[in-house]
Amino acid sequence: MSEYIYISGRIEGIREGKIEGAREGKEEAFIQLTKNMLKDGLPVERVSNITKLPVETIIKIKREIEHNNNN
Repeated sequence: MSEYIYISGRIEGIREGKIEGAREGKEEAFIQLTKNMLKDGLPVERVSNITKLPVETIIKIKREIEHNNNN
C-alpha cells in the first residue's frame, strides 16, 4: 500500500512540474512578445490589448528595455 502511495505521489509531482513548466514557458513567451512589440514602437496600451497583460506590467518591461539600452 505504501508503495502505491509513493508512486502516486511521484506521478502527481511530475504532473504538477510539467504544468508549472508549461505555465512558465507561456509567461516567458508573452514577455518576449511584449518586448518585441515595444521595441517595434507599439504603444503600451496597444501591447496590453494584444497580450492581455496589465499596463503596469508592460510599463515595467518597457523600463527594463530602456535601462538595458542605456547601459
